Amino acid sequence: MSLVIINRNDQDLIEGDFLQHGSSQTETTLREELLDGEKSYHFCISHLSVPMKNAPMWPFTNDTMLFEIRARKNTAGDDPVSPDLIPGAYTQFKRLSLQMGDPDVGTLRDIVEQMVDLDIFTAEAFYNRVEPDREPEDEFDFTEHSGTDLLAAAHALYINAHQVTYNPVITTYTASPLRPMYSVAQFIKSIQQFLQLFNQTVTTQGIDPAVHNIEVLPRELRTSADVLNYLQLQLTCDGRLEFIPRSRFFDLFAIHFSAIGAELLGIDRERLWRSPEGNYIMALTLDSFDTSPYGDDGLYHSPSNDAAKVNVTFETTYPVFTSADQRIKVSVGSHLPMLSNVLINDQVQSSERDVAEAYFTTQVTGEIKQFPYQGRTVTETNVTSNVYAGQCNMIQKHQPQHTWNRLVSSYRLRYLRFHLFITYRTFDGTSYRLVKKPLVVDRDDYWQFSVRFVSDS
Repeated sequence: MSLVIINRNDQDLIEGDFLQHGSSQTETTLREELLDGEKSYHFCISHLSVPMKNAPMWPFTNDTMLFEIRARKNTAGDDPVSPDLIPGAYTQFKRLSLQMGDPDVGTLRDIVEQMVDLDIFTAEAFYNRVEPDREPEDEFDFTEHSGTDLLAAAHALYINAHQVTYNPVITTYTASPLRPMYSVAQFIKSIQQFLQLFNQTVTTQGIDPAVHNIEVLPRELRTSADVLNYLQLQLTCDGRLEFIPRSRFFDLFAIHFSAIGAELLGIDRERLWRSPEGNYIMALTLDSFDTSPYGDDGLYHSPSNDAAKVNVTFETTYPVFTSADQRIKVSVGSHLPMLSNVLINDQVQSSERDVAEAYFTTQVTGEIKQFPYQGRTVTETNVTSNVYAGQCNMIQKHQPQHTWNRLVSSYRLRYLRFHLFITYRTFDGTSYRLVKKPLVVDRDDYWQFSVRFVSDS
């Protein structure tokens, strides 16, 4: 780290302010030379103000399913395909679907070949399902794909071929780029509103015994007290989420999380069972979430939940504030004559020319209040956090320290160019990786920063 001493005798201190609309890049050619070519300099970004309109918590470009609520069937006669129709392959396929971890690729190849021989689907349809951009003349190699992807493709084609309708989807919560999220509190509130609408809908429609194992008659909603709260979500004092079931919710429904959805909500996927589609199931069976809701036939079995324990809550493993916001930092890159920084990303060396970076820090404060109410003690929990939205000052001039960079040459410096970047820690379904990309600045938005040059003598 460079040590810069300001206010020396005969020292140059030059600062330039930049304001750029509608672009993540700014450049200029000065009318005169900026620095004394005979002196050496250090420089830093002393101020940075960035628009957050195009910097939501997730960099999703398409609608992404986070979780869905499915009906929990109670009978094994919902699958129109008899196990005897596909001896060996069907049984292997169903049992392999229920294993945790990545299925064996060799076993899956044998199963797919048997299904192709039985005309359940064609080999070409399977190849194109796994590789959507595949050309017909390209050779398909099973070993180039994960067992999870191969299993999901086979399962989807199997369902399409036989129109399997067991465990139908009731409702789906989707993260959409058209509905950007800028704070964890907004994210939690959105899920709570989604569950509130689900409770209202199920209450007014009732429970159909043809879809579930019990019958509940529809109810007319006159007040909010008439709503049956089948499932609610609340935030604990340490930032974790708590799913609170009521009215025998897990006797009627199960929640399927995508891998991305489970990670964003702070759920350890090892605590959930993986479905044939590759989702992760939250279902209470035999008074435990660790017991598989499936049988060997691949269908949900009767929950067999003790009436005294059907309202067991599920608490996520990690605070949602550590997992939901995928933004890492905002950085400024420059072409100025300086030595490139060495970047080691997942043991791979590369170079970068960032001259300043500001991290997204999550500051969470929890407050618990207890007070008497009608002869009992009521506990109230308040959790507050900072929000990055609007125009944010990521670097401020009054900060005691800045990142100083040594200028290799100050000779005839007139041309200046800077770039604005944002870095996300994204999850691709199996692992995390860092993604750095230009921060989009709309035509009606701007970013502003200051560059300070200080001579060494």
